[in-house]
Amino acid sequence: MRVSLAQDLGPPVGIDAERLDPSSFGSLYESYRLPVYRYLRARTRSDEDALDLAASTFERAFVSLSSFRSRDGGVQAWLMRIARNAAIDA
Repeated sequence: MRVSLAQDLGPPVGIDAERLDPSSFGSLYESYRLPVYRYLRARTRSDEDALDLAASTFERAFVSLSSFRSRDGGVQAWLMRIARNAAIDA
């Protein structure tokens, strides 16, 4: 199963893609938790590993909020890069 990283639906309503901040992280999580999980599930073929890696992805994203740059791609692309790196590091 191939998962496309190219399609970014843009930030969820209420999230300013130019400036992600901790107060908007709950909305970001709710909007992107399933795409991140599905991507990691396809890579790992394990529900448990995908859940662990998804948690790690969002932890890394929260810590790295200040590094997000919308000109480098959308929110989903940023999260998927973090997810890919989490899977590689595992």
